[in-house]
Amino acid sequence: MLKLTDVDTHYGRLPVLKSVCLEVRVGEIVCLLGGNASGKSTTMKTILGVVRPTAGRVEFEGDRIDGLATEVIARRGISLVPEARRIFARMTVWENLSMGAFTRQKAPAGEVAEDFERVWALFPRLLERQHQLGGTLSGEHGDGKLRTPLMPRVWSADALARFAAIKQAFDPKDLLNPGKKVPVSS
Repeated sequence: MLKLTDVDTHYGRLPVLKSVCLEVRVGEIVCLLGGNASGKSTTMKTILGVVRPTAGRVEFEGDRIDGLATEVIARRGISLVPEARRIFARMTVWENLSMGAFTRQKAPAGEVAEDFERVWALFPRLLERQHQLGGTLSGEHGDGKLRTPLMPRVWSADALARFAAIKQAFDPKDLLNPGKKVPVSS
């Protein structure tokens, strides 16, 4: 599904990624783990086309994507869950998830609804709170940033609503609903 072959990426003259090879097959969950400045974010930015590789290839579903615009890559199903884990405080949980499906406006009838059903099955607590404003979820901090026990579920569900093939999270356990096994299918 996703393949990086001998990818080098630079910021100006500074080499950041060198000969990165990575393959993610359908149904696999792969986590990029590493300390600060180890290349995790640059790898994702390279996959998304935010940063262009200086050598190598990035392929998705058999097609080369390393020369495509970021918005084209996103429409193909690659999604980034940002490290900050933020949602829109004045929008409901459902509206936040709908934003994730925004690029799928031309999807076949019923496809997005089916993905929402999958999200609700994986995260039943979000279904219960789908009409609740993001800003009213527990854990509001004075800085306006939301960090709650439900937040990892909202931003993970957001990526699922995009029918994302690729997701990034900086704490892999945050993607999972605690105490619940998440089925992975192809």
